[in-house]
Amino acid sequence: MSRGVLCAMRLLAMPAFVCGVDIAQAQSVGRLRGVIFDSLNNRPLARATVTVSGSPRFSMTDARGRFDIDSISLGAHFLSFSSPSLDSLGLFNLGRNVKVTESINATVTLATPSFATLWKVHCAQTHTLKSDSGIVYGEIINAANDERLDGARISLSWWALENSGKVISLERMAIVVKSDSAGTYRACGLPVDVTLSVDIDAGRMVAAETEMQLGAARTTRRDYFVSGELRAHPSDSATRLTERADTSLVSSATKLRGTSTLRGLVRDQRGVPIGGALMTVPSADTSARTDEHGRFTLGQLPAGTQSVRLLRVGYGPIISQVDLRPGQALDLVLDLTASRELAKVNVVADRRINFAQRAFADRRRVGWGYFMSGRQLTDSYDIMSALQSVPSVRVYRSGFEGGVMIGGGFNACKPDLFIDGRVVSIEEFQFYQTKELFGIEVYTTPSSVPPQFATSSSLRQDRRCGVIVAWTKYAR
Repeated sequence: MSRGVLCAMRLLAMPAFVCGVDIAQAQSVGRLRGVIFDSLNNRPLARATVTVSGSPRFSMTDARGRFDIDSISLGAHFLSFSSPSLDSLGLFNLGRNVKVTESINATVTLATPSFATLWKVHCAQTHTLKSDSGIVYGEIINAANDERLDGARISLSWWALENSGKVISLERMAIVVKSDSAGTYRACGLPVDVTLSVDIDAGRMVAAETEMQLGAARTTRRDYFVSGELRAHPSDSATRLTERADTSLVSSATKLRGTSTLRGLVRDQRGVPIGGALMTVPSADTSARTDEHGRFTLGQLPAGTQSVRLLRVGYGPIISQVDLRPGQALDLVLDLTASRELAKVNVVADRRINFAQRAFADRRRVGWGYFMSGRQLTDSYDIMSALQSVPSVRVYRSGFEGGVMIGGGFNACKPDLFIDGRVVSIEEFQFYQTKELFGIEVYTTPSSVPPQFATSSSLRQDRRCGVIVAWTKYAR
């Protein structure tokens, strides 16, 4: 029996408009299926949200980037997609126009812009695209009032090996740009496989030094909030040293202070709170440990963008970037991942770790410092215990508090401390156990310090001192 005859028979039992709606509904909707490809990372885009203009219908892509949306009204639509990773790059309103018909289930292919496309937009007029070129772009913002700042100086620097034909040396490289009248900056031609140090200077306002690595995507967007509360740096010359009868040393240094608060909850992968984790804010030289409920609070912090580091023995570290506003509190939820202890350092496949090991061995052969590795480390429980056996190094510890000094008496000084090539606070430095390390190097005099570990504070005439550098097995 035909549909028309069946409909006519139904007219005897129900109002005509019901039959009309039935026919219209059967002919007024269609279906869209498709896939989204991430051209920046060369893989399908998983967990992206796909929406249809003028319709409440949407879908979420699966692990293979596929989506399926049914019951879409016929006609022209704009099919858009978004994801947190794209939002972080400032890529919004991506998609294409589609036409939905009743006769077919349309198959649609969507894709993000390629790196070459982004390069044309941001860099084509000033740089030539190379295989190892990366892009960083974003805005410089006043943390107090959200004003976009013109003329802010953005410096991105990194260490690179330079080969002159006779000598291979480690050189500090940098790209410096300025923000435009809209507060926007663009830095092109950056290396993609090394850690970049970022320094922002907007006159009376600055952001704390942070780090980033571009990786496979070769591009990222980073906005930076600046404030006057980060302008003044701690004065090492204001450090007071008090010698006690038990020969331990206590130091108190001027620290940056502000009106911001950082609060957080630290959990494991199952959502169980983790107590005893150490959250540090290096720019303010301050830290806090989580309580038995996994919570911490750090108050009186300077406003602006700065790095934070979360450490807990048995878990991989988290190094992140936070944007603090004056007079406001920022709440974080951080999930730590249990770390797997590496069998032996020399079987690690990570290129960066292997480079760190080779550089460590090269400096050891030169013989300018005091080096510890292997059994010398494993005979001690943690980094502070290991340092107690180093000549000219004095260690003070009481519970969670502690300090390291080089020399004695009036010649004692506080060295800069490094973990995996970055300067850290004493709170973070003393947190590591020796089973997490593959080496420690100690330079007790300023003249013996390698150039890559020379900091602005270690070179100052009023407090010239050595440095202590520790290297972890995960080298992050």
